[in-house]
Amino acid sequence: MIDQSTPAISLILYKCDTDVYPRVSLPAGYSFAYYREGDAQKWAEIECDVGQFKTLAEGVDCFTREFLNDYPLDARDHTLFVIAPDGEYVATASLWCWEFIGKPCYRAHWLAVKDNHAGRGIAQALLARVLALYNERYHDGCLYLLTSTQNYPAISIYHKFGFREYCGPHSPVAEMSDEAFMQRNTQAMALLEKKLAEFHAAK
Repeated sequence: MIDQSTPAISLILYKCDTDVYPRVSLPAGYSFAYYREGDAQKWAEIECDVGQFKTLAEGVDCFTREFLNDYPLDARDHTLFVIAPDGEYVATASLWCWEFIGKPCYRAHWLAVKDNHAGRGIAQALLARVLALYNERYHDGCLYLLTSTQNYPAISIYHKFGFREYCGPHSPVAEMSDEAFMQRNTQAMALLEKKLAEFHAAK
């Protein structure tokens, strides 16, 4: 769930002890599947459902650009879906390689669960599977992810898995100075602390 009423300030979370995390399984009847040719539409449907794109065309274009054209990793080995008992594709996440503080680094990318399947532990099982995939294939440093203050419900899950906010001192964003990054991060952390407190109090 993305809270559109909350200001969106970017955050980076990372985890170096990638073999330490809760082993969470999917609910009964749900299953994992890797990307197959033609699944860009299913990916876009999931991401549109959680508010990442306004149209399916935007989502398909993003997937084609990021996962099929621009980078050497094979989406068939690195993009996961969760399929519901009725065959509906209801969640997705990828293990992808990007750059973090000037070095190639793997990231948990575009994790999303359709709203009508939220609250069943799917996001946690999916994150656990991404971590297992990383440990099986790479396990050569830290795993990181990008999110925003609007995603505080997901951040509460990331915290359970041992991810922590990257707070500097060096900017991981090429076009942003260290000072500007630290200022933005201070603002983001203050807002995140407030939203997480409200979120947990409402449970």
